[in-house]
Amino acid sequence: GWRMVSRQQADLLNLFDILPESEKEKLIDRLKGQNELYKEAFQNMLAAQKRLKNQ
Repeated sequence: GWRMVSRQQADLLNLFDILPESEKEKLIDRLKGQNELYKEAFQNMLAAQKRLKNQ
């Protein structure tokens, strides 16, 4: 479906559109990897907080 994008998202899309295809794939892979690292760090923080509460 359609959705409105923020100015920041529009800027990102415009920059993405001018990249060569090979760089687009590399960027997508980097962003996915970075997202996984953030998810893992967040889960580790939650687990550490839970351990501290249970002590």
